[in-house]
Amino acid sequence: MLNKEKYAKEIVEIVTMKSPENIAFDTRIGKLCKCTILECDNCLFRTGKGICDEKRNIWANSEYVELIKLTLAEKIILENIDSNFKWIARGENNYLFCHERKPMKSKVDRMMFLDGGHFSRIPFDNLFKFIKWEDNEPYKIKDILNNCEVVEDVD
Repeated sequence: MLNKEKYAKEIVEIVTMKSPENIAFDTRIGKLCKCTILECDNCLFRTGKGICDEKRNIWANSEYVELIKLTLAEKIILENIDSNFKWIARGENNYLFCHERKPMKSKVDRMMFLDGGHFSRIPFDNLFKFIKWEDNEPYKIKDILNNCEVVEDVD
């Protein structure tokens, strides 16, 4: 399913208002809205050049990806992790780690992902429940932030 199919109802509502608007996608909450009510820095379609149509059309015709549900606290934590750390993964012991380089599971100690670079334990093991040791791949922090929806509580 394409994004324009998934969000068809919201798109139609926005573009058929009394004063038709372009659509924007609020990256803070993972929802479509009117372009004029959103600061450009918070829009998925921001290009830096002021012309967002091309990026908006690419998004509309791209495959829909289920948004990752994050609490506001989880989102703030990810936004504030040292920018040198690009990846996040969970060890078999349930500890969370952030990594500079893409990690791979250790075949020796099965305690954490190893990448040969710097890594750091994140002291929030009870958060980010979607990240599991059993995952085939670690998560890129930027991808989580670009594909998330802030919810009140994550099950």
